[in-house]
Formats: sequence, C-alpha cells, structure tokens
Amino acid sequence: MASETINYNTISKEEIFSIFQNAILEGVKKEHHQKIKIGKPIKSNYLIIESDPEAYTRSKIEPYLRKFLPKVDFHSEIHKKTSLGNLKKPDGFIPSQDVKNTKNLLIEWEPFNEDLRIKKDHGINQAKIWISDINIGYQNSALVSNGKEWVFITTKKMLDEIRVIEQDLTVKEALELIENVYNGEKIQEKPQEEAIDITEKFYNWYVALIHGGEYIDKENERKIIVKEECLINNVLNASTKKEKEDFIRINFTRLIFIRILTEYGIIRNDTLNDLKNTEPENFYSRINQLYFESLNTPLKERENIPKSYYNIPFLNGDLFRIKPIDRKGLRIRRESFIKAIQFLRTFHFKKEYEDIQNNFKIDNTIDPEILGHVLEKTIDDRKQSGVYYTPQVITEFMSEEVIKNYIKKRLIEFLKEKKDLQWKYIEKFEDIYDIQKIILKKFFVKIIKKIKICDPAVGSGAFLLSCGNLLFQIRKKIMEKLDILKNDYIIKKEIIQDNLYGVDIKEAAVDICKLRLWLWIIQKQEPEPLPNIDFNIRKGNSLIGYTNTETIKIDIEDISTWIKKADLTEIFMERNKFIRDYYTIKDPSEQKKLKDKVDVITNDFNNKLNEAIKNDLSKEKINIKSSDISDLNFFHWIMEFSEVFERNDGFDIIIGNPPYFRVTSAPKFEQKLIGKLGILKKYHHGQGDIYYDFIVRCFELLKEGGDFIFITSRYWLESAYANYLKSFLKDKVNLIKIIDFRENLIFKGVDIHNSILNYTKEKPTDLNKEFEAYTFRENLTHSINTPKMIEYLEDLGNFNIKEWNANENWAFVSKTHNELFLKIKRIKTKLGDDYNCNQYTNSFRKKHKPILIFENKPSALPEEFLRSYRKMGEVKSFIVKPLLNKYVIVIHNRENAWNNKKLNKYFLSNDISKSDLFEIKKNSDKNIDKYDEVIYIGYRIPRLFFNFTYVDDNTWVDNTYFITKMKATAFSLKYLIGILNSELMKYYIDIVGKKKEVEIEIGSTFLKNLPIIQRRGSLKSDKLALVEKVEKLVIKIIEFERNNRNISQQLNELNKIIYNLYEINEKEQKLIKNYLFNTSQKLYEEI
Repeated sequence: MASETINYNTISKEEIFSIFQNAILEGVKKEHHQKIKIGKPIKSNYLIIESDPEAYTRSKIEPYLRKFLPKVDFHSEIHKKTSLGNLKKPDGFIPSQDVKNTKNLLIEWEPFNEDLRIKKDHGINQAKIWISDINIGYQNSALVSNGKEWVFITTKKMLDEIRVIEQDLTVKEALELIENVYNGEKIQEKPQEEAIDITEKFYNWYVALIHGGEYIDKENERKIIVKEECLINNVLNASTKKEKEDFIRINFTRLIFIRILTEYGIIRNDTLNDLKNTEPENFYSRINQLYFESLNTPLKERENIPKSYYNIPFLNGDLFRIKPIDRKGLRIRRESFIKAIQFLRTFHFKKEYEDIQNNFKIDNTIDPEILGHVLEKTIDDRKQSGVYYTPQVITEFMSEEVIKNYIKKRLIEFLKEKKDLQWKYIEKFEDIYDIQKIILKKFFVKIIKKIKICDPAVGSGAFLLSCGNLLFQIRKKIMEKLDILKNDYIIKKEIIQDNLYGVDIKEAAVDICKLRLWLWIIQKQEPEPLPNIDFNIRKGNSLIGYTNTETIKIDIEDISTWIKKADLTEIFMERNKFIRDYYTIKDPSEQKKLKDKVDVITNDFNNKLNEAIKNDLSKEKINIKSSDISDLNFFHWIMEFSEVFERNDGFDIIIGNPPYFRVTSAPKFEQKLIGKLGILKKYHHGQGDIYYDFIVRCFELLKEGGDFIFITSRYWLESAYANYLKSFLKDKVNLIKIIDFRENLIFKGVDIHNSILNYTKEKPTDLNKEFEAYTFRENLTHSINTPKMIEYLEDLGNFNIKEWNANENWAFVSKTHNELFLKIKRIKTKLGDDYNCNQYTNSFRKKHKPILIFENKPSALPEEFLRSYRKMGEVKSFIVKPLLNKYVIVIHNRENAWNNKKLNKYFLSNDISKSDLFEIKKNSDKNIDKYDEVIYIGYRIPRLFFNFTYVDDNTWVDNTYFITKMKATAFSLKYLIGILNSELMKYYIDIVGKKKEVEIEIGSTFLKNLPIIQRRGSLKSDKLALVEKVEKLVIKIIEFERNNRNISQQLNELNKIIYNLYEINEKEQKLIKNYLFNTSQKLYEEI
C-alpha cells in the first residue's frame, strides 16, 4: 500500500466508503463479495485467511485513517479499569492535546457491516458503559465504527444531571472529529433535531404497518406495505373501523411494553420471538396466556400456562386486564401479527441505565419520551386535530418554572403562618433545602407530598412525565436532607398516585399516558407490580361538566332537589376511601371489588350530574339526549377527581399544551354547549380558538392561589376573537408571565408560532398588577443545544396589566424599545374614535369575479352599474395606479339590476342567477360611492413594505379594509394617510401586528386601535400647525405620484414632521430607523 496522504475534504463520503469496502474485499473470498456489498456482516469464514473479523476490519481501515489524518497519533489499544469492574479493552485511543477543551477519544471497532447495537457487551453498548463511568466519562468520549457506520458517544449536561448521548456521524464528520480531538479543538455539537431520525423512521414504518404505505427500513431501503397487507385490513370479526383501530392500538401498546420489559431484562426470555414461532392453532391462546394469565395474574395463581411464562413477573395495572374490546372475539391474522412483532424486534427500546451517585444517565435508541410522541402521532392525524407534540426542553422548562415557583411561594406562606422569620431568607428555590429540618419535614409532609398537578389535555403524558421527574428530584433531595430512606420505586409510585392527574378526550391518549408513566416507574431489577392509576388518568371532555359544588349551585337553582349537601360530602369521602384502599391493597381480586364499588358510585353520581346539566341547559333552550352526553364525553371533575375537589378545592398546578383549532371546527352540538356552563358563560367567543376556552376553564379547576401554565399558539395576543380571553386575564387572575416566541417555531414541521402563559388564581389588585414578558433570542428548533431554555429568553421587563385593553393587540418589545413603544401606545386618541373601518364587499359571489370584473370598460353594459376598480397590488405609494382601465359591477338594488335588460342578458349568458348577486345599499357603510375620500389597506400586507392607499374618485379596491371619516370634526383623510404611511406607524404596526411569516394580518379592530393624534380641545396650536403641514405635504405627494415624479424627498420631510408631531426625539428616531432597517434585512435577506 502506498504511503501518500489523501485530503478527505476533496472527496465525497461515498468515495471514502468505497475505499474502505475495497480494502475489506482484498482479503475476502470472491464468492462472498456480493454479501459484503449488500451489507452482510463480515465473518471469519468469508476470509481467504480465516481470522477474527473485528481485527481484520481494523487492520484494513486504520491504515487509510492514517493516510487521511497523517498528523494524528493513533495509539494502540489500552486497558482501563472502571468503577464497574474490569471491562473489555478499547481498541484504540486518540489523545487530546487539550483535555480541558476536548476529551480524549476511545475507539471501538466492530466487524465490517456488523450491527453496532446488537450485542450487550460490544459496540455502542460497550462504549456507553465506559462513558457512563464517572472516572472515564469526564475525560473521554468514544467513537464506534464498523467501517460503514460511525457513532459518537459522549456526555452532555442536561438540567441537574449528566446524560450519555449518541450521535450518528458521516465518515467525513468522524474524520473531522478525530482531527479536532487530537488538536484539542472544541467539538461542534450537531443540532438536536438530527437525533430523531430513528424516531421518524420508526413512526413512518409503524403507520405504514397499520394503514399501508411507504417507509424506510433500518437499512435505509424504501419499502411499501400494500393496503391488503396492512393491519387495519387484517383484523377479523370487527364491525366498525373504530373497533379495528382500538384493537390494534391496545395490542401494539401491550407488545411494545413487553418488548421494553425484555430489553430491560425483566422478562428474561425473548417472549415475542417465541410467539412468532408458535404454531398457528396455538397462536392466540398463547397471546391471551401471556397478557391475561401471566402478566395480569400473580405467580401463585397461574395455571396451565407455557413453562416459559412461569417466571414472567406479575405486573397488575390496567394494561393487561381484559377490556371490553378483548371480549368481542376480534383477531389479527397471524401473519400480520407476526409482522408487527418482527417490526418491534427490529428496534431497541432501552431505558436509561442510571448511576444516581455519579448523576449519570445513558440515552439509548427510542426512550419513553420519544416513544410517547410516536404513539401519540398515530392516534389520529394530530396536526389536523390541533394537537402538537411538545419538545422535552419545553415540558421540562415549564414544569420547573411552575412547580418551583409554587413550592417556594407556599413555603413562604407556610413560614409566615408560623411566624417563622426564615421566610425572609427564601430568595430562590434552592433555599428551601436550607431551612430547619423540623420545619422542612412538616412542609414536606403537608405541602410537597400533597401537591396536585393536572394536565387537562394530557395527550401522551409528556408534561406529567416532566413534572414527575422534577418532583422525584425534589423529593430525593429533601429526603436525603431529612435522612429518610425509600427506594425509587416507592417514591415514583407515590408521585404517580398522589400528585399527577390527566384528562384526554381520546381513550388512546389515556392508554399511552399510562404506558409512559409505567415505563417511568419500572425498575431494571425484579419489578414491583405496576401502580394502579385508573383514577388519575381519565377519559373525558375537559370543557363540559361540573367542576365543584359552587358551579352546580350556579347552574341549577337547588342542588337539594336530588341530593343533600351533607350527603354529597359523604359520597366524596366514601369514594375517596375506596380509592385509597385500592391503591394500597395488593390482592388483585380485592382491588377489582374496590374498583367496582368506586365505579358504581362514580357512574351513579355522574348520571345525576348529567341530569342537572340537562335541566340547566334547557333554560338556555338547548335540549340534549343521553346519547349526546355519551358522544360529547361529559366529564364531571367534581366526581372523577373527588379526592382533589373534596379535600383540596381544586388543583395546585395546571400545566399543558391544549389543542389548537377554531371552536367552529368542533362538533356542532359541542359548539352550543361550551359557552353555557360556569365561567365560560362570560368569557367565551363562538369564533375563537378552543385553547382560549381551556385557559379560562382551568380557572375553575385550580384552587385559590393555584398556578397555571400553558404553551399555546401565540395568536391570542393579536386576535380580535381573543378579547374575551384578555378580559378574563385582566378581570379574574394575577397574570404572572408571558413568553412570546414570535417567529420562532417550536413544533418541528408545524407552522405554528407559540407563547407560554402563566397566571395565578387570585384576584388582581394594585399589588399584583405587573407581569413579566419575555421573548426568544434564537430559533429553537434549529439553534437550541441546551435544555436550559432560560438562557435563550430575553427579559423584556415588567408591564402593567392595566395599560393593556382587552380589545387591542398585546405586543412586547425589548427593553431598548419598550419606553418608545409605550410612548406611542399611550397616545389616548385612537383611529376608531374619529374614523370608520369596514371590510370591502363585492356585489357577487367570488366565483363570478372573472365575469363581473373587466379589463376595459364594457360598452354593452349600463354605466350606472360600473365603477372604477383595482386590486390591492395595483397601487403606488399613496394612490392607485392611474393608467389602468379596470371596472367592476356594483349593485345597490338587486331588483333594479336584475330587471335591467342589458345587465340581465349578460347575467343569464354567463349562468349567473339572481341569488348569486348581493346588493350594497346606498346608505350602507360599505357603499364606497357615498364617500368623497377613502383609504384602503390589504387584508394581509408585507411587513414594513406596505402602503395605505388614498382614493377620492370612488374607485373600488378589492381584498381590502377601507377607512372613512366618521365625524365631521375629524382631520382629513389626507392627514390620516400621512400618519399611516410614515416610518413611525410602520414601526408601530410591525410590533403590534398579527404576523404570518413576512406578512401582517389586518383587521378592522386592529386599525381602530392605532394611536392617531386627533382634534381635541387640548390639542395645542403648534400641533395643529403640524397637522396642517402633513395635509399640505400629502397633497403634494399625491400630485407627484399622479405625474410619476419621485417622492423620496417629500417622504423624508413627512417623516420629520410626524416625528415632531408625536414628540419623538432624535435618539428615538434612530431606534425606529435601525429597527426598520435591521428587521427588513432579516425578513427579506433570502429574497
């Protein structure tokens, strides 16, 4: 082999792989060449001179690595002893020239084409064991390769723990990594989003398996599952598609759980593989024996089961109980079922190995967090139903934000009640660990252990999982401080059963949430039975149902017509006792009896509550049937979570990511009901988004002083339909925090811009009138590389809620611009005080536009029905383009228009009926003919590069809102358009406008709230003189434009006058100009 060097930057990764493969083939028998080329792992008997495949691979590839990287010192294998014992030696070692900057690199070789994950003590798994050891991981990373794949294993600090992560690299990235390590240069991390490729692959394959379609297999080959072979078409004995979907879902959930338990080593045999090899006649009996007679039956009670099932642990829990769907005789064809098993066995679902002492965790292929995302996406088209998976970095941030603040707040209250002056020293959350032990213990037992947290749109349980993790960390630290010993299983079980609650309208989501919580609690060792969380995670419609006795009193005149108040409390207490016993008793048969008792009480009481709702709604002239109640999934919080509302008067914390869709997209009957119960009677808009109602509804679910935090679409800040929501935030709660992500996209692949909203359930006062506002510095999905999201937030300062009106857009700017922005915003007179705003209307249906709009004036049609016409794009800076000769038909009286012979003939010849025509009455505000002057602006305008258009010749401009004078005393529209087209107003509109990428949505309410200096008694003469100057200058600009003359000089002069009118000083003018320049550069740099 020649000794020359090769510059790897000048050749492709495919060429490098070809070099490696050709080197491997040099020593391989010719009859085995094709096997290697199609990706088969090399074996010793493939070699001309038989030898160890791993050593052979290394001997062939490493010399080329030296040619690619001639300056790198490749050390031979070294021996490392770790705290885990004597481990297999790394195959190589690249020393870093600067360990403080870049860790050393351990090299692990595997045979060419070998699966890097297949063996527990080789490849990636071996490397993770090295790096997870504190003595190795702090100074070393690892690179694992089979000559084809390259995987980097390193540590990363996430929150208060260090995790071991893996990154798939291309061969060129691997070479660059080795070079950087040797040179001691800092390694650039790959964006986090690249790490989910395996998850997307799993998801697409999973969907194709169920519904048919294309997917990419693990070898990156494109495959197709035809409709006839997909699972949904191979379910036997089902009467509906929903039955098929439910049966597939429950079986897949069970199979995934079994697969995970096998990988954890809890189920020691490869049970799924055994099922795959079962004879056809025994196949379904073996499945049922596994589900119901093994996993759901204590070891001592098992009878007539296969020998291989004897040692499978008893898990209990709801997952392996016989459900109604199991009793319907449904079956999945054996061949299809086996394909599902083979699919699951293709992937790894390894849980993190934990080293609590050294605070290390190892992330493996598909963990429960990602698995929940995958399963949630397959419930239905989540995007269509407005439900989006929340990234872990967001769930962890929100959980930490709300839980730590709530605990800190409660501790200060707790200490003040006891007149303990330690409250003065509680400045940050970590200070709670420093209070006296005796006080800390009382607080721990009375408050922390009893915190009630709920996600009312729980989905796959991502938020509950993040809350559970944080509560676990807090409990562990306090218990360590108090010398309390409990194993992790007991702590997590208490958290799941006592602290976490969730509701979702979809049963599939409820099952997935339970699965994720079970995965969280399961141990590597012999597991305890799964905790029963049937009463914590429930199915129902969070928006419809009673929340507490006070709500019922409001909604029906006298609760005593069907039950006494004293009896109501007794019912709650009895039910709660049964639930507590259910959670503590281990005997499954006794548990079942208790569950049946709870269900009887719950169902009986819910039926009474349903009757109460029917009575209440009948007063609103809404009649509902029992079937409607079932279809809409009424959920009575007061009974379903009686232990929360009877003892706690509501939840301490509500957290989540509700669905986003217009209320008008909900079932018609549900639309009628949502605004008819409780607080939503006052704070609901029938055209609003459903998440507005979730935000308001949660007020009734919280106890007094409880905290709320949601991530939602950000458009409530700017939507006229959210005025009721803004009124609610002003009237009913203490608004704590708003985080506006603006243009940054949080949900990968979804064009939704988001905000986080945080409030406390307490009456707003002068003492709590201020709230904090933040925005995001970077594009989260592309740039974030740490879970400490707080590092990416820009603090915009504190804002006074009283300065924000419910009917205006809420916008927040940086501290640099805040004073200037508020100065403009505080102008008391608004455009709507003196001017009208209306939406342009045509006299015909949209489909007839090509027929009733003309490029030239039609001589055959009566002139009385024709008006000069423009589209919004056919305008200049201040006026419409003058040389166009377009016309539109305008009808003030439909009868007259239809009876006009010429017009009627034209209508009939173009298949236009009388019902296709609309009249714009002469006295209507939408009749442009009646105005001497009009200002137009489009529905959606390009950010910063828009212009309002002035018309004084009755030209009709389509797709617009138009402004007219409402008061005779108002300044002229020439003055107004001067203001609207100024730099100052472009700046203000860009800040407060409802942004959609590079456009802003305009509405009449938005226009009416623009701050315009107007004629009032207090307006001084110098200001009136400036107004006059604006009017004169605009007249000149319009004249220049009509004569196609340049208006740049006049625009500069206009801006100076308006800055003077609004008292904007030179420093503030510079801020505006810089904002306009920098924002336009950012928005349009790619165009």
